[in-house]
Amino acid sequence: MRPLAAKSSTIEGTNPSLAIVDEYHLHPDNSVYSALELGQGARPEGLLFAITTAGSNTISAANSTMITAAKS
Repeated sequence: MRPLAAKSSTIEGTNPSLAIVDEYHLHPDNSVYSALELGQGARPEGLLFAITTAGSNTISAANSTMITAAKS
């Protein structure tokens, strides 16, 4: 295991078998999650998790995901 930077431009091209996006409520957009998801394309059993606390930032990737899930 090794930590990666929280910038999507620096993690593009990685091929992680497991990726954990921590403190997702602090991410302003979904670019890091998307870059990791794209990097796992060659791994049919890759795991990608986003973990967070509630936070108070209403303009974040986590809040956007929560609103989308609530509509489903």
